[in-house]
Formats: sequence, C-alpha cells, structure tokens
Amino acid sequence: MLRLSVFLVAALLANGCGGTGVIHTAPDESQPHISWEIRTGGGDGDGRAVCRSADPAPKCALTAGSLVMLRLLFHPAERQTNYLGAWRAPFLQGWTEKDYREVVGAVQPGEAPYRKSVNGVVTDTPGQYGFNVLLDAAQEGIPAGHRIVVNVPVVVTRPAALQPGLP
Repeated sequence: MLRLSVFLVAALLANGCGGTGVIHTAPDESQPHISWEIRTGGGDGDGRAVCRSADPAPKCALTAGSLVMLRLLFHPAERQTNYLGAWRAPFLQGWTEKDYREVVGAVQPGEAPYRKSVNGVVTDTPGQYGFNVLLDAAQEGIPAGHRIVVNVPVVVTRPAALQPGLP
C-alpha cells in the first residue's frame, strides 16, 4: 500500500498537480503556440503563480528583490514544430533592455512541451518593465510560418517595509 501511495503522489507531482504546472489553452491546438508563467516565493522562486498566459489580461506586479521563476513552454502542434526566436526579462537583476535569451527548439506531436526557464532576483529599482517574447514557429511540410509575440507589462514595486508612509 505504501508503494501505491508513493507512486500516486509522484505521478500527481509530475503532472503539475503539485502547484507548479502551467495551465494552458490555445484557440487551435493543431497550431504552434506557447504558454508562460511568472512565479514567486518558495525556495527557488516557484511558490505561487503571479501571472501567466492563461490569465485573461495578465498583469504582473513583482516586489523588488524577490526571488522569481519565469517559465516558457513551447507546445506541440499537429506536425513537428520548430521554434526560433528570443525572449527578455529586464526586470531581473543583471539583465538590461538589450539582454535577450535565444530560443531554438523542436517539438514533435504528442511530446511534452519544450521548456525554457530561469530563476532570478527581481531588480531593486521599482518601475515599469516588460516580459517580451518574439518567435517564429514553423511546422514541417507547411510553407507559411507563425509569428508569436508576447508583450506583458511588469510593474516592480518596493517591498512593503520600504513604502513611503508605512511604519
């Protein structure tokens, strides 16, 4: 019985029921598409979702100096899909507006999504930032590619203890 319990818990955690799974929907699952999320808290910044692609109008508010995890998932489509492009997160310490991370990956139909993630500390400078993705996705045997663009505003605020007017 103990083995069965351990197996069930492991299976649930592996399938995202442990709280870190990305909920994703796409208008047409046969076409190339991505999902993303920004999480904060926990030992690796993966404690709770702050904003994600599944939200109707994602608004990302992060606290300066907090630990976050940013995760991108490149989903399978009807045919092999090749993803090529870049993403940036200048709200992370050590990144600037000019720092992009490259994406090069392929996903076969029925495979688990191709993943890119980064853990980091949010900049100490409060202000308006963005999370940006620009990709071209091409399906094998289909001449027309797909452009995927994500531009999400990210607001970085001071920690509550440092807000003016607070004790």
